[in-house]
Amino acid sequence: MAKIKVPLVFPSRRFGMNSTIMQQNSKLFALLLLVVNLAVVSSCSTRPDVRVNPDQYPFLKPSNGPDKMYWYREQGPDFATYYGVTKTRTLGGLGFYLGEHPDFAPKENSKITAGMLGVFPVEWHESANESLNTDGARYSRTALLDYKTVVTKAHEKESRSTVKILVWISANTEKELDNMTAYAAGLALFSRKPADEVRGAN
Repeated sequence: MAKIKVPLVFPSRRFGMNSTIMQQNSKLFALLLLVVNLAVVSSCSTRPDVRVNPDQYPFLKPSNGPDKMYWYREQGPDFATYYGVTKTRTLGGLGFYLGEHPDFAPKENSKITAGMLGVFPVEWHESANESLNTDGARYSRTALLDYKTVVTKAHEKESRSTVKILVWISANTEKELDNMTAYAAGLALFSRKPADEVRGAN
């Protein structure tokens, strides 16, 4: 991540500011700049530090079988991102973005394979020797799917938009990647297609 560079520009003596005041202002400004940089670095972490309980978000629970993941959640202004890591702390995991404006940029040399994620048809973009969530895992795959339609009613007008899910999965072997994909497919989130969501006036 590029550092924030702010020029330290202070008035010269010809404006009537003595050296003592200039030094005090310089120290204050440097301290403020340090606080800003720490805040920016903290906000750019790859995964939130606070773990969430799947009881709060039932769609994170598997429809069948035991829960094998620890989940972390990051809330954006109009989206949410969920990060899952295995309870055994093996390399790899899964995550997904839930919102209307995903940033989907698969690798140009990725292998494209048609498949299913629960009830949703997807096109997997698969890569080897690199991990989408920088966890050191060797194999990864990602897909973008249309999750549900949002109907917004306002001032006797109606508009439609689509909530999408961008999902990424990584593992250290191809077999583990397939197992992780099967686990993701079994999550309640992907077990059924939701009804349209209506917002605004009735």
